[in-house]
Amino acid sequence: MEEDNPFPVVGYEGPELFCDRVSETARIINAMENKRNITLISLRRMGKTGLIEHALHKLGNKKQVRVFYLDLLPTSTLPEFITLLGNQVLARLEPRREHVLKKITSFFTGIMPTLKYDALSGEPSIEFSMGSAQEIRYTLEQIFAFLNQQEKKIIIALDEFQQITQYPEKNVEALLRSNIQQCNNIQFVFSGSQKSILVAMFTAYAHPFYQSSEILHLDPIGEKEYAAFIAARFKDGHRKITAESILSILRYARRHTWYVQFICNKLYGTQQRDLNEGFIARTLQDILKENETVYYSYRNLLTANQWQLLKAIAKEEQIQMILSADFLSRYKLNSASSVQAALEALITKEMVYFDDMDRYYRVYDLFLSKWLKQGI
Repeated sequence: MEEDNPFPVVGYEGPELFCDRVSETARIINAMENKRNITLISLRRMGKTGLIEHALHKLGNKKQVRVFYLDLLPTSTLPEFITLLGNQVLARLEPRREHVLKKITSFFTGIMPTLKYDALSGEPSIEFSMGSAQEIRYTLEQIFAFLNQQEKKIIIALDEFQQITQYPEKNVEALLRSNIQQCNNIQFVFSGSQKSILVAMFTAYAHPFYQSSEILHLDPIGEKEYAAFIAARFKDGHRKITAESILSILRYARRHTWYVQFICNKLYGTQQRDLNEGFIARTLQDILKENETVYYSYRNLLTANQWQLLKAIAKEEQIQMILSADFLSRYKLNSASSVQAALEALITKEMVYFDDMDRYYRVYDLFLSKWLKQGI
């Protein structure tokens, strides 16, 4: 039987393949157990979702707790949010599906939820008939009221929570905040990758969620802890790799979780037993080569100014004085005003991010940054 790759890049595969995050996990669990909502903020692919699922896994082992994870990124309207909530939470509360329908329909007044089953998987899904703004608001209120009356404590993780700010309906934040505030049997883990939006949502006085949640910023896993974890996984798989090579991988990937996992997954998946420096270097080049088609398509989607600025930032790896005469001259960029406009566009497209603590700009996609730095 072929052995499983111990470096998953998609999904959570249990505590054995989860690295560190001991203090962060403890903070999430402590917040949930003491009825405090918590907001987790990190860059994309820093391991945010895995951490949430790891904490929910531990919380879900408790008999009087039910945990649910919802990814809001695919939703674009409030009715879609409500439908997702119904499908992911209401339809999974009880193992006896007929009992679910009876319990739900007897609770909801003025709403006729329909329980349907997937033809292939047999999984249930719930549909609500919502037309007017009043019906949408009423359906949401009844769902939260139903969840709040459950015998077991409910924990709901709402990932990419900043997505609600993109819904076309008015006052969505206020409406959700009002319903959440009345739930004494439900705790929430909010999370997202658009830092400026989330920080404003929970720390700006003008926003409904102001000071309604504690904030947890997710930093890279410690080098020592990550190196020990990687070494153990390769050793278990009878792969030979030096401590120096592991540190080199971590520094190449900036300890950014998904990139570290992806590189290690590729190395492990080659079946090569001796992972020497030359082999690792060739694998890293292969990864960049595999993505070239995508990277060239980015060039076609950006303006000439945006593409030139993206390349310049990549060559610097990180840059603080992005409008300085020296930087503009070195990379033959246009005027400061045109660079500023290009920068804002790249940030909006999430191709460049700004670290507001250390005050630098960096290309968001690590592999794209490495590819651009090679001068292609």
